[in-house]
Amino acid sequence: MKIKIVIAAAIVIAVLIACGASEPEWKQFVSADGNFTVEAPGDPEIEDSPIETPLGNLTIRMYVWDLGDIAYLAAYVDYPHEIFDYQTPQELLDYAADGAVEGVSGNLVSKTPISYEQHLGLELKINAPADDAVAMARIYLVDNRLYQVLVVTYIGEEKPEKTARFLDSFKIN
Repeated sequence: MKIKIVIAAAIVIAVLIACGASEPEWKQFVSADGNFTVEAPGDPEIEDSPIETPLGNLTIRMYVWDLGDIAYLAAYVDYPHEIFDYQTPQELLDYAADGAVEGVSGNLVSKTPISYEQHLGLELKINAPADDAVAMARIYLVDNRLYQVLVVTYIGEEKPEKTARFLDSFKIN
């Protein structure tokens, strides 16, 4: 009889742990200041990260959904219009892609030209072996605003359905 109680208690504990560890419900997130929407699990943490550039100080606004074994990020930065006096839109995208790879001390696996409506973009796959991570990213240039949307998982534990769901749901308003 005592064994049955212990087994029943273990089952109840396992069920409670499993329920507590579940992924938050996916919902549409609207960034009014970023002028975009994306479908993601739960609510993001919002972080502003200043960067110094030859054209002045810029701020990258990042929305991060970190679930431990997978992280989702949507970000944007507004460049001054003068940037196009020095770089073409494609060069700016290429520099952004290089920065994404350097930012995770990674290796570029693939870089594919894409577009969002009539706007230029790139899709990247980046391996970051030091962190045992892989990232799938999409970068879009809309006028002077650069959008980045990415998903990071552990190498060998990629989640293609969740990655596609997040990346494909990104819409510029």
